[in-house]
Amino acid sequence: GQGDVGPSSGSDCCSWGGARERYLTETLHPFMVALLSAVRNRPPSEDPREARFHLWMEGLQEGLGLATVGEEVFVLQRGELSKVSDEDGDGLADRLETISNDWGLSGNYHEFAFGLPRDPAGNFYASLNVGFWSPEWWHGQSKVPYRGWALKIAPDGTTTPFAKGLRSPCGLGVNAAGDIFATDNQGDWMPVCPIYHLVEDRFYGHPASLNWTEAYRDAGVHPS
Repeated sequence: GQGDVGPSSGSDCCSWGGARERYLTETLHPFMVALLSAVRNRPPSEDPREARFHLWMEGLQEGLGLATVGEEVFVLQRGELSKVSDEDGDGLADRLETISNDWGLSGNYHEFAFGLPRDPAGNFYASLNVGFWSPEWWHGQSKVPYRGWALKIAPDGTTTPFAKGLRSPCGLGVNAAGDIFATDNQGDWMPVCPIYHLVEDRFYGHPASLNWTEAYRDAGVHPS
């Protein structure tokens, strides 16, 4: 999961499977449902023992990226970037709005989506894992757009393929200058676990993502 400093002087955390805390116990199917919880100190306290965990939203699909923008909460699910709101102010989320779902899902177990840093212009960044199928379980493939890519998502939802050649990117971050960084997971075409400085249009070594480049689409060929 992931956390961020949230609205109302609290913090938000997003969990992939379930949460077990002294204030909240919830067991959920780890591949179907995630939690969005709010951690609130009321009144604010410097003592972490005074924190209380409150279930704010459930029913998400693998929320593996979260960002707060002012009073707004955004969560990256497996298949979309969502904006989540509590419109009636009762402390529970009651509206989920799709910001972008401009990438593919084949149903493969490994098609995770991670994020969710923002650059100084307010764009979000997400990374999409390739999939793995038997019998060549070790061979990462990009059967749907844009597996193996990092995406840039504008506040209005406009989605741009940003960088390619990723295998199993499992963490994105941004520095004070607005540069985007990604970690990847070793495996086929990826001999070690790197940290990349992502640069727009650059290729980072795993060929599967080339499926969605203009050159490969026009030629009707597929990468190895």
